[in-house]
Order: sequence, then structure tokens, then C-alpha cells
Amino acid sequence: MMVLGIDPGASGGWALLDRGKLYKWGRMPTVKLRSKTIVDGAALFGAIPCELDQAVVELVGAMPNQGSSSGFSFGHNTGTATAVAMIRCRETEWVTPQVWKKYWGLGRDKRDSLDLARTKFGAGPDWGVLANDGIAEAALMASWYLDVKHKIV
Repeated sequence: MMVLGIDPGASGGWALLDRGKLYKWGRMPTVKLRSKTIVDGAALFGAIPCELDQAVVELVGAMPNQGSSSGFSFGHNTGTATAVAMIRCRETEWVTPQVWKKYWGLGRDKRDSLDLARTKFGAGPDWGVLANDGIAEAALMASWYLDVKHKIV
């Protein structure tokens, strides 16, 4: 079973697991739109193979003290990433960070997600680069799905 995990923010990432093994991954592709950085839906669509079994997208909301413009951009990016997942995958599920992070015993520190991804998946992106935290979190979400929903991992 191939599962796509998506951390949908502009600094997020995506990861594709094939039977629990990290198969393909990337940072969220972005473009500049005026002064905003937004998810490049066409690039994300092109990077992800078609006809996948399952997508798991992080169910996120606006952050406290986030301005309306930032909140709108974040919502736009989440919608773009979700649309690509829904087109590329037969089924899509959403999971809150609280659920999947609790399962793995993670908190807010992105380095913990990178460390767990290094341990769980081994070879892949450079797990020592903080900017790859979105890839790590996307892979861990997909692995959570396989473990909890399908008892595969």
C-alpha cells in the first residue's frame, strides 16, 4: 500500500511510503505571489505519482496571534496541498498534529521529528537539516496511518 503524507504549510513537506518504507519525498514546492510565498500546486501535482491508495494530510488551523493575512495564506496553502492529495489519491484522511504526535511521543520541537524519522526510515533526505522537518513530519503521519489504521508498519 502506498500512502502519501502531507505537512501542508509553505515550509512543510510531503513523503510517500510504499509498504512502510520511505519511497519518495520533497519539501513543499513554493512560488512567490506578490510578497507572499505560496504552495505551487502544479509542481506538487507533478512530483507526486498518480493513482495512489491513500493520503494523510495534517489537519491544521490558524495559530494564536497569527494575523489575518498570514492566516489566509496558510489556509490557501493547506487547501492547495489538500486538493492535490485528493486528486492523486483514492482516499484522503486528515489527522491533527495532536493525534499523530501523541502516538509517536513527540512535542513541538521539530528536531525530535527529524530524529525519529532518521531512526525509523534511515536513508532519505538529510535528517540533520532543520528545514527538512516537514518531510519528516509527513513521513511520520503516513507511518502513523499505516500503523494505526492498517496495522502494517
